[in-house]
Amino acid sequence: MKTLNNFHIKYKDMVRNITTGIIALCFLLTACSPQEDDSYKLGGSQVEIPQNVKITAVDNDNEVVITFDPMTIIDGDDVLAVQFSSAEAGINFTVKDASTTVLKKKVYRSGEYTLYVAAITRAGTGTPREIPFTVAKNLLLETLSESVLPEVVKYGIDATHQETFYKNELYIEENSIITLAGAIGNDDAIVNLDFFVRESTTTAKFVGKSGVYSIYWNPVRKNVIVEPITAIEAPDYYVFTGVGIGYPTTVSSEDIKAAYGAGDGRYTTEWDPGKNIRSRVVMRSTGENTYQATICINEGAAFKPFSNTGWAGEIKTAAATFTGSDIIDKTKENDWVPNGNLDKNAYYRITVNSSTKAVDIKKVSATGEVLEDVEIDPDAPVESSIFSIANAKSQEIAGEAILSMYYTLKKGDEYTPNGGLAKALFNVDFFEKVAGGKLKFLGEDGDYRLLYNPIRNNVIVSVDEPQPNDYIFIAGVGLGYPTKVSAAIISSVYSDKGIATLENWGFSNVMEYILFRKVNNNIYQATVMIPFEKKYWGEGPYASFKVYTATSTEAANEKGAKFFSEAGGITGTATGIVTEILDIPEDNNMDIFAKLPAATLRITVDMNAKSMKVDNIVLP
Repeated sequence: MKTLNNFHIKYKDMVRNITTGIIALCFLLTACSPQEDDSYKLGGSQVEIPQNVKITAVDNDNEVVITFDPMTIIDGDDVLAVQFSSAEAGINFTVKDASTTVLKKKVYRSGEYTLYVAAITRAGTGTPREIPFTVAKNLLLETLSESVLPEVVKYGIDATHQETFYKNELYIEENSIITLAGAIGNDDAIVNLDFFVRESTTTAKFVGKSGVYSIYWNPVRKNVIVEPITAIEAPDYYVFTGVGIGYPTTVSSEDIKAAYGAGDGRYTTEWDPGKNIRSRVVMRSTGENTYQATICINEGAAFKPFSNTGWAGEIKTAAATFTGSDIIDKTKENDWVPNGNLDKNAYYRITVNSSTKAVDIKKVSATGEVLEDVEIDPDAPVESSIFSIANAKSQEIAGEAILSMYYTLKKGDEYTPNGGLAKALFNVDFFEKVAGGKLKFLGEDGDYRLLYNPIRNNVIVSVDEPQPNDYIFIAGVGLGYPTKVSAAIISSVYSDKGIATLENWGFSNVMEYILFRKVNNNIYQATVMIPFEKKYWGEGPYASFKVYTATSTEAANEKGAKFFSEAGGITGTATGIVTEILDIPEDNNMDIFAKLPAATLRITVDMNAKSMKVDNIVLP
């Protein structure tokens, strides 16, 4: 008689048979190589590994090598696999056939461990055999000092110079407090600001994921760099590469360059995310699609993030939305290039969302605290070695469009003109062209206006309040600041204008006079062009000027032809000009009436000797 109970018994048997078949089928479809972290916790079993099966676990320089006889008990029927596990050592392998006889696992913490080896059957995990083993050397990072970084690594700076780092691969646990000792346990040492939070001079909390990392110490730079030993790629990492960036350091570029005799100090010198720590900065994942790196940035840098070391997943300037510290020139479409707001002595924490392309930039301290951005005064001079129109204000002077830049300049320092300024003619009395497209400043330390005229393609230097004895001036008509642009091009934009800008004999704006630079005690120099292109006051093309000791045409300030010719004299290689000046008219102006070719002149005035030299020069 069929009862409900009998039906339940038969139904359970059917389900059991189907379940067993599914387990067997799944096992047959699974690869037979040993797998780590497989789970076979199916319940209890009395099956034991035969005692004649030899199993050993030996520490080989922090790699535990497990050697065993072929596991012939694995028959795919009753015994499905053999599990090797030691939770404290992080070991969990499952062997599924008799062909595997060796397993290896890195164990970084020293100590006494037990390896549990058990058969896995259809009924569950069997009775484990216990295999004791010892790991002698501790590679778990607990104290970070030079002594735990014994490996010497050298990376080439150029063909003849190398940079030395001290390295080790160590296991670091997330949220562990690391003791900093030796030279690393000092306030002038920076421990990677994205993987560690500095809690004191001698302690830091690790905020990366638990794992093995390559740790580098550079005693010259006094910084610790951390990189994963796994692939540097999303979703765990992004990477910055480019020129002019680097890991934060308290040591100046000058000192680093002096120590190595080459390179660019703090900064990278090449684009290559896959090369080594000298050409990239790793960005750690801090959340879904979010990555962070803290870097120092040089003026003139060009860089951007990639999703791996194989140049994939770049984020260009034009695709990104920037917030926080306004230091990126957003007029650039491709590479990230700093603007004039950059503080090259600062450290910047940059957070990138790879999905939304949102970029947040914060200035931080040497220990990682976010610093408040000081609001930049648009009327304050910029301290930067990069001349950029990003720092310019548009204004009109004498009817011409001018881009005015305000900079603090230092005598002898070199500056790099950026963008269109690279092809402009900078005032040749205040700047000298040097190697690498740079300009050496020849004036005295101070704040200067750099007035860029895109049509004339020249840059005039002016001073807001020129002091007596520091400067003298030329005022008159028919002269102008040097330019390599023709009068035809200038007049096509500004009708009735040419090369000459001095037309009104006055000081109402900087284009009406020419500034002399003081080159020695009471000795001054200015470079001018006399194009002989325009009639003034009904006369033929000519030029006329005087030297002034202040920005006023009062008689007390003027020094004319008689002042110089009757004392120290007027000489120079521009003989035609000199002859004309010496033909002194009654009004004491330095008049040049002769039909002479257009000239570029270097005028040197010695107020001690009351002399003037007028020499022909060729523009650089």
